Amino acid sequence: MPLVDIQLIAGVFDDAQKREMIERVTDAMVGVEGEVMRGVTWVRVQDTASGEWAIGGKTLSAGDVKAMQAPAGYSQAGRCRSPTCSGSPSIPAPPSRRAGYAVTP
Repeated sequence: MPLVDIQLIAGVFDDAQKREMIERVTDAMVGVEGEVMRGVTWVRVQDTASGEWAIGGKTLSAGDVKAMQAPAGYSQAGRCRSPTCSGSPSIPAPPSRRAGYAVTP
């Protein structure tokens, strides 16, 4: 009976995104352990208050994370807003520009 914890900064992800995380993590675990284990695969999403999470001694707020999710020229959905994206605003951002990836200048 696996238990997977997902810890997030409160206010970064909405309820629909959290449900999607739960579904996808459950599917990933079932892909490894077998479908028979779906009913006993637990996934918990835990929110940590904004400002109570730190990396390298520096606290992060929900606003800090949201700013990282949408680098210049990209929407929070990871879609390019620049006219140089083949003329279409619906082209997905490259993986290095999507949420969860560190972007270094």
